[in-house]
Amino acid sequence: MIKSRSLMLTTMVASLATFALGIHFIENNSYLMNVWTDFFWSSSSLICAIRCFKTSGKMEVHSLKQSWKWLGIGASSWTIGMVIWSWRQLVENVVVPFPDISTYFFLALVPCIVTALIHYCWNVSHKENKLTTLADIGISLCVISFVCIILFYRPILEYQGSKFYLIMVLAYPCLYITSLFFATLQIWESRPINKLSYTLLMVGLACLAGVNIAYAYGLLNRFYEPGHMLDVLWSVGFYFFFWAAAEEEQQSKTKTPSSPSLLKPNLVRALFPGLTLLFVIIAAYTYQSGFKGIETLMLLIVVIFTMLIGLRAWISQNAQFNLQTISEQNSKKLDAVIQQMPAGLVIIDTDSGKVVFCNNQAEDILKGDLSHLSELTKDGEEVDLNLANDQKITVLRQISKVETKFKERFSVLTFIDITEKKQVYEEMKRVAQIREDFLLLVSHELKTPLTTLKLGMQFVQKKTTDESMKKVIQPCLEEIRRFENLTNDLIDISNIDAGRLSLDPEKINLKEVVSNVLSRFEFELTSKKYELVFKRMEDVSGQWDQLRIEQVIINLLNNAIKYGGQKPIEVSVYKDRGDAVFSIRDHGPGVTAEEKERIFNKFERASSTKHFGGFGIGLFVSKTIVNAHKGTIAVDTADGGGAVFTVRLPIL
Repeated sequence: MIKSRSLMLTTMVASLATFALGIHFIENNSYLMNVWTDFFWSSSSLICAIRCFKTSGKMEVHSLKQSWKWLGIGASSWTIGMVIWSWRQLVENVVVPFPDISTYFFLALVPCIVTALIHYCWNVSHKENKLTTLADIGISLCVISFVCIILFYRPILEYQGSKFYLIMVLAYPCLYITSLFFATLQIWESRPINKLSYTLLMVGLACLAGVNIAYAYGLLNRFYEPGHMLDVLWSVGFYFFFWAAAEEEQQSKTKTPSSPSLLKPNLVRALFPGLTLLFVIIAAYTYQSGFKGIETLMLLIVVIFTMLIGLRAWISQNAQFNLQTISEQNSKKLDAVIQQMPAGLVIIDTDSGKVVFCNNQAEDILKGDLSHLSELTKDGEEVDLNLANDQKITVLRQISKVETKFKERFSVLTFIDITEKKQVYEEMKRVAQIREDFLLLVSHELKTPLTTLKLGMQFVQKKTTDESMKKVIQPCLEEIRRFENLTNDLIDISNIDAGRLSLDPEKINLKEVVSNVLSRFEFELTSKKYELVFKRMEDVSGQWDQLRIEQVIINLLNNAIKYGGQKPIEVSVYKDRGDAVFSIRDHGPGVTAEEKERIFNKFERASSTKHFGGFGIGLFVSKTIVNAHKGTIAVDTADGGGAVFTVRLPIL
């Protein structure tokens, strides 16, 4: 990429050099060198025009403040040349060949600059653009001009000095004005090509072909010198160059094909100007003896340049068309998903407050009344809305802020109707509260008479000397104790559900706690013919809540007594990898793999033990207590049958 300062110096030198060469060769009436002068003069002007665009893979427009100095350099050299030419032509009556290329080129740049200024001023004052029809007017002028050329092409075959020369002087500026004017509007606005523009461009291309054929006929019959053919080549090349640039820029901004192909297939349209010019060159080279080798090289360069530009436009359009096809397919899929999603989705322009998109679910939730969207943008995740007919709904909403690379800001609002779910939730809360109140009431009402009954039985057992009476009282005390444990579990469930389960940790010896609990079950184990087997008993101390740990041991021991089938119960206490481990094994029916996690849920028991009594809350309470100590409890089926419950408590 050429730096700005280097480009400016190069342009200044080229402009001054071509201006000096033009004055020298015009005064010497050297037509061949005048063709070269036209070439260099227009090239320096072209550098200024191209500076309006930044070619970095795609065409981008610079602001007028960045472009005016480049346009000014070329325009200044052209103005000086035109003043000298006009002075010698009109005042000194010296017949000097007209510098066609540079003249027509800058006649085209004038409306280009004017259009940009009008566009800029209009946008500043109105923040919108209404110049789209001016491009159609310019194209219409182009078509009219070329129709005139076709109608009056016969004077071309007679002589250059006819009135047709004036028509040519007017027609060429129209061509350049149209091409640059059209390209400017396309690039500045990214305006899609409408049907009228499409039709006029087709007519214009047909007229271009007619002009080239007319020139070719003149060259074949030696009516025109080859230098004039260069004007045609430049006109066609520039026209397609700016047209392709405009189309490419429009596609790159809108990501959509601007129009159908002007000629089908696309390859024909892309190669059309180059093939036409190639025909002119072959004809001139074959039949025109004055056609020089250097001019052939110049013409070939222009033809190749034109064909490459057309081919690039064709490739670009096909790529954009394929991209658009894929984009449309993905867009349809995405739209189908968004329209069918269970949540309402609304996109709002943050600056204007206008709704950009609203899916079907959003309209269904709001009953088609989008005026409630303002309430959904307020703080809070849950929003209560009063719809038509006094219908009240509750929606759960989430809002996100999005900013695009074009500095456009949007609010993406998603929401769902949770009216029914909230009603169910409130009903569940009410039922849960009733259950909690009931459990607390029942447990406390049961605990009072149980305490009285227990104290009475213990008093009688202590005072009596009758051994047979003691044997009768002891089972009663065991049942009272079991009922107390059940009542405590009910109270614990209420506390767990309410999040009120508290711990009072203190340093205790787990072996002593287990031994103490087992001693309380000595009579029950003996009466039910259970044998306790101590597999491994080690002293392990830690910071735990003694009452809660006793509650876990009691629940597991009750479970082993209930399902053990009067077979030995194995108990172990030991230290393993920084944890205190307590395990108890029975020789009952055991548990299946599917039941290992389920039996620790509230009111759940193993399916193989349905004929046993119980509410299925002891293991749930035990797991909750162990988890509160940051420990684990698990059950496995032991070798030879039965279940092994293992409790691991971290030693703190």
